[in-house]
Amino acid sequence: MDLAALLTEQANPASARIDKLSTEEMLRLISAEDRHVAEAVAAEGYPVFELPSGAGHDGMAMVDIADIAMIFVRCRGGISHHPDEHVEVADADAGARVLLRLIENFRPREAA
Repeated sequence: MDLAALLTEQANPASARIDKLSTEEMLRLISAEDRHVAEAVAAEGYPVFELPSGAGHDGMAMVDIADIAMIFVRCRGGISHHPDEHVEVADADAGARVLLRLIENFRPREAA
């Protein structure tokens, strides 16, 4: 049974329409072990590690033309995508410095 059918069967009569606007496959983010990302992180004095994330939706617009990677910045209490999200200036600065170093030292990958 689809969601629209389930909604209309509820005790409180209601109608709903659900339109699927997009169907996207999961994205493969570049591993934190990718040398470009890892070198930028390490050069700024931070440990390199992988963080499991479902945040690939942020890269959907670029995945067809480029590899994508993400630099995560700490948020107070781990709260993200919410009005209570807060990033300390020092953490935002750290993320910006890693990104800048990555851009400054970027070298295209060799063709496979």
